[in-house]
Amino acid sequence: MDDPAPDSVVAVRSSSGWSIFLAREPTESETYRVERLEATPSYQQGEATAVLDDDRDLTNSICAHLEGLGYEALPFYETADLLSAVRARRYDGFVLDWIVGETSTLELISGIRTEDSSCPIVVLTGQVNAGVVSEADIAEAVSHHHIEFSEKPLRLSILSATLGRAFARSEST
Repeated sequence: MDDPAPDSVVAVRSSSGWSIFLAREPTESETYRVERLEATPSYQQGEATAVLDDDRDLTNSICAHLEGLGYEALPFYETADLLSAVRARRYDGFVLDWIVGETSTLELISGIRTEDSSCPIVVLTGQVNAGVVSEADIAEAVSHHHIEFSEKPLRLSILSATLGRAFARSEST
């Protein structure tokens, strides 16, 4: 390419792929003008993911994190609200607190599985060590309903990796 403007974007091809940079950066290699650049995530963008937790701050944090990764994350703070929403539209995946208010979401999980046997469901709780939640009940749900489990306090990067892996598995089935 003939002397590109210093603020234009150019590409250089190498054995490992393409590198993109501003033309003002010196290079010995042949450069190609970049007319259009499109980046896509390694997962399918826009998966509608319902997030249910009665801790509003946590729900909003999870949604913001997932949206930053390209998911369509929709917050819910009460089980009844999510149940109504599930009747109105399809969700590709779910992140659910195990206990919302005083009630387990096991019945909700069972209903989701009746409608969709393979969509990703990640269940969260921080109440196993406190003895509020039975480890055996969660283990049974993981086995019977094919869900993922993550303990609180939550590590958002681990949650999103778990969800991404679950989406990849459900797409291959």
